[in-house]
Amino acid sequence: MEPHDHPLLSIRPSPLWVVVAPFPTWLFLLTAIAAGWWFKPELNAWSPKAWPILLILLASAFTLNLILQVARWLATRYTLTTTHVTAHSGVLSRTFVEIPLQKVQSTIVLRSPIQRVLGLGSIRVESAGAYGLPVWWQSVGRADDAAKAIRQATISAVRSPRDRPQSPPPIVIGLTGSIGAGKSTFAAQLAALGAVVIDSDAQARAALDTPSVRDSLVAWWGPSVLNAQGSVDRSKVGHIVFSQPAERARLERLIHPLVRHSREGMIRQATAAGARFIVADVPLLFEAGVDAECDVTVCIDAPRQTRIKRVAQRGWDQAELDRRESAQWPVEQKLALADERIENSGDLASLSSAARDLLARVAKRPRKPAPASH
Repeated sequence: MEPHDHPLLSIRPSPLWVVVAPFPTWLFLLTAIAAGWWFKPELNAWSPKAWPILLILLASAFTLNLILQVARWLATRYTLTTTHVTAHSGVLSRTFVEIPLQKVQSTIVLRSPIQRVLGLGSIRVESAGAYGLPVWWQSVGRADDAAKAIRQATISAVRSPRDRPQSPPPIVIGLTGSIGAGKSTFAAQLAALGAVVIDSDAQARAALDTPSVRDSLVAWWGPSVLNAQGSVDRSKVGHIVFSQPAERARLERLIHPLVRHSREGMIRQATAAGARFIVADVPLLFEAGVDAECDVTVCIDAPRQTRIKRVAQRGWDQAELDRRESAQWPVEQKLALADERIENSGDLASLSSAARDLLARVAKRPRKPAPASH
């Protein structure tokens, strides 16, 4: 890989390619056998002996062909970097085709009838002039998305650094709120407007599934904290931490650094992709000190009776709501600390309008000064 060359996409053909690639050969063979049977009735005389042998041969050929196709699938890799588009293929003899992105002339998506049925497509990347062979990405899933990535990388590669527009750093919005206020729904509205949303709850769930965290929980609370599949049972963890504040604090000390590391990585990725707004959806935004990482903080709230009705759809009663709220700061404290307050007592259209207005206001706010380095 050349200096300043970074991977953007690395994929294989769809596993369905194992079936698609030999399909024309098998179709032709079966058609020929059927035609021979139809046009030569005398085959009926020896078919009782010949057809079992023929079927065994066909099954053997099919099995060997399938093994070969699986081997070819495992040996095939398509890669897009910031400077090149490549294709590696072959089992006994290896083939490597590469085109510098600055030499790419066209990127075309082609689909055979069977590829259309299976939702696949093949991408042909052609070079300008007589540079070399085209690069083929055969039978990939979501071919249009992959082709779009190649085209975007090509556009970026042909621009010199001084020609590339310098995007301003994204605005990081910290989002929190009372339980049942519709925070996730509001985050979805912001995402629909182009913001990149980082779901801390999802990151925490993913952290629970890491082997190191699972082993720690078993050491603390015993193997009963796992389900029948050997994964962490989140309902059992919830029962423990929401009834025992000391255990909740211990779990947070274990999980929060992992979530923070994941969030920082996602922010870097979104920044590199040119995102304008990044939303950190963090229930414990202020409690965990994540507000210090944000340019603006937003707290979403709703009347208590409305929230009780909403959490009832999750199977929670009012006592469960109270128990979970006791693990967070009072919403009044969050509202006092937040830069922006969103009242979610209306319909989805009103919430969508509030999201649009929020982004317009946030875009005009002065940025927080960067933390001083020591």
